[in-house]
Amino acid sequence: MTRDQNSWKTKVHSAFVEIAELRRELVAAQKEPIPRRNEAVQRVVEAAAQKRYELLSRYPELSPGQPWGPVKTAGYKYPSPQEKQLRVFEWYFFKRFRYPLAMALQRERTGDLDAHEHLARARSEFWKKGHGYRVPQFKVNEIHSDLMEPGFGLGITELSAEELADCFDSVCPCGKLHDAEAMKKQRGRVLKQLRAALEETWRLTPTRERYAVYGTRGYIAKPYRPVHGKPYVEISRRGKGLEYIVAKGEIAGYSDQSEFDSVEVFSYLPRCFFLRSTDEIFEMFFQNR
Repeated sequence: MTRDQNSWKTKVHSAFVEIAELRRELVAAQKEPIPRRNEAVQRVVEAAAQKRYELLSRYPELSPGQPWGPVKTAGYKYPSPQEKQLRVFEWYFFKRFRYPLAMALQRERTGDLDAHEHLARARSEFWKKGHGYRVPQFKVNEIHSDLMEPGFGLGITELSAEELADCFDSVCPCGKLHDAEAMKKQRGRVLKQLRAALEETWRLTPTRERYAVYGTRGYIAKPYRPVHGKPYVEISRRGKGLEYIVAKGEIAGYSDQSEFDSVEVFSYLPRCFFLRSTDEIFEMFFQNR
């Protein structure tokens, strides 16, 4: 019996194929000559931001976070330029050394020389890459791991070894045929590294900020603490996406389809979480601030 080489498409979310296409465009942009490379990469980055918005609009059930698990997600609210730059550096550090930036910073503060040297190297390479210079390749196969990481939340863990190879034959920008057993082993390694890094990131995160709180009527509250800016809580509704941003002493609507108007929200939204005020929504996660 002939094996169906497209069976992977029934198990993988269609958003994964769209993300893979952007990755293909990024790889092509990174191969441009230095005078044109930055401009080409920037175009892809801008397209990725728009694609993120489109995917969240079409598939509100998707996680809005970055495609790499070891770094805290940015939520639906798009980060500031400074926060975005930091998150890209967090990604770069993890790709280079396979453990979280937060762990390296903690170790450096205790006098760990290896962590200090890792940070110094990453900062130097990050500057070079940002100015169009080439840097050494990551030890991990960057092209494959960059596709696997978003794929873990979009169905690739459900693929057999043969289906995984067929999937990457179709979407991977390397343009080569993929060995089923080698891809299966790499998927296992990358998944193990991501889980370990995520566990360490959670250890370094204040307990109250690790979790979302589920209320009535499908409402979900999730905290975010940007390095640049004030902490806030995103209030999304299952199947609808982001509706409100709650910061200390203030609340802002974020969607034209928000259920409560500007007057109702102060009384009705807290009730969805069995609280008395929007201040208590913020204080569920951030105390004494």
